[in-house]
Amino acid sequence: MLCPRRRCDGKAIIDKVYGVLPCEECQKKDSFTPKLKTRPESYSLAKSHRVQRARDRHAKDIVQPYMSGKPNPDYFKIHPDQIKKYGVKKELKKA
Repeated sequence: MLCPRRRCDGKAIIDKVYGVLPCEECQKKDSFTPKLKTRPESYSLAKSHRVQRARDRHAKDIVQPYMSGKPNPDYFKIHPDQIKKYGVKKELKKA
């Protein structure tokens, strides 16, 4: 029996479990794995650094006005225009 691949005249391998398989030459071609230019670890490391820089850059965007029921002084340092809106001027002077 011929190989089931197009343009191949090799002898097919017949297996009891898997049936007709491509010839050995086609299987060798399929098993080729290209060499990577960079190691996968370097990509994930670079990505994690990129994520950390983005977190640092946008950290002030996620600061909440209240922390455990009390006004968060860090939030009001970043957003001084919000002090009147939340009415926490007296509480911030205490902290």
